[in-house]
Amino acid sequence: MDIAKPAIIVLGICLFSLAMQGVHASGAYVPSGGSASTADYNKGKALYNGRTKIGELPSCKSCHKGKQKLDRKKLKGILADMNSVILSCDIHTNCYKGSLDQQQVSQLVSYIVKRFRLK
Repeated sequence: MDIAKPAIIVLGICLFSLAMQGVHASGAYVPSGGSASTADYNKGKALYNGRTKIGELPSCKSCHKGKQKLDRKKLKGILADMNSVILSCDIHTNCYKGSLDQQQVSQLVSYIVKRFRLK
């Protein structure tokens, strides 16, 4: 009885299933790095997307869409002043000025810098 062919087929199936596990293991993007930077990224992402509420204010994502959408080219130009730009955003000027503390601004900056690969 020739056992080599079935053994090769079983081995091939096993290798194929191992290769496919990476495809099915996809999830939310979390950049690699230190735990502090990852935590800031995640908190900034939650602020941006509106999962972390800032009172009754709208999220950044809900306001920055369409013509107001954030893009890498514009953000690279304001990278040095990102903290002040977040607080003086044309869209959020009235509501974010006194609502975000320095830590939240820093978390938003961390998210935006990593999300748009500004550094």
